[in-house]
Parts: sequence; structure tokens; C-alpha cells
Amino acid sequence: MQAAPAYEGMYLHGILHRIEGDYDNARAWYGDVAGSEVFGKVWGSKEEGVGFIGRVEGLWKRKEGDRGVLERESLREIRTVVEWCVERFGKGVFTDATRAWVQPDEAHQKMGQDMVSGGKGYREF
Repeated sequence: MQAAPAYEGMYLHGILHRIEGDYDNARAWYGDVAGSEVFGKVWGSKEEGVGFIGRVEGLWKRKEGDRGVLERESLREIRTVVEWCVERFGKGVFTDATRAWVQPDEAHQKMGQDMVSGGKGYREF
């Protein structure tokens, strides 16, 4: 059985790109998860989430916007993702997660390779 995409992990990956200032990469990751339940809970729409990245970028590159407002919005985003994860996965301790990983089928392996090597999806290098 093929595991569903781990949207919460992909979303956190995008958040980390935003925090480190890699805004284009953050936009790509937000775009990848825009239709997911967790992203919808935080932003409601792709435009809202990507717009937040744009406001953060504007603050750091052009000194536009209110840093305090953006910091509170960032904290709300992170807290909402963590709360969603706790609701979905609980607070249990996993000492061995080897059975949680599922080998992707051939079609998904090809899709991943195409995204890494370029020319497909959001990441056209």
C-alpha cells in the first residue's frame, strides 16, 4: 500500500525555507501542500499562505510591513501546524519508526526523481 504524502512534514519544510529567507523555495513547498487539510486549517487558501511569504520577504528586503504583526502571524502558523499534528498523531513517543516508512511504488519514485532533477512540477531548475 502506498502511503499518503506527509503534508505536515512538507509544510514544515516550507516554513523552514521561509524562516531561512529562501522565499522562492518556500513558495514552492507551500504550493505543494496548498490543498492539504493542515494548510487549509492555517491559511484557508494558497493565496493567503503565499501572500504571507511575500509580506515576510517585503519586511526583510524592502523594510516594508510591521515586524511584530508578522512575528505573531508566524507564531500562529507554527502553533496551528503543531496543534494539528498533535490532534492527528497524539503525543506518544516513537522509539522505532522504521515501520512507518513505506517504499514508494515505481510511479511515485519517477515523480520524485523528475522533481529533483528538474523539468517537472513546481521545481523547474
